[in-house]
Amino acid sequence: MLTCKDMTTEAHALLDGDLGPMARIRIRFHLLLCKYCRRYVRQLALTLNVLEKNPALDEQTPTESEIDAVVEQLKLLNKTDK
Repeated sequence: MLTCKDMTTEAHALLDGDLGPMARIRIRFHLLLCKYCRRYVRQLALTLNVLEKNPALDEQTPTESEIDAVVEQLKLLNKTDK
């Protein structure tokens, strides 16, 4: 039986059509039983669809300094929440 953790690693391959027939059957069976994984696969499909339709999003990669600034802000917020 496939687990939810397995689904997180197999979902992308499922959406890309890169799985064999038995793997697809196991995944589909798990999706019939697990509403959380159905939601996960649906959200992943939506995300991939948005990224495919908007290639400009790939060009908007943040710089290292922008990432560092966000991390510092999160650290400050975390300290004030305690």
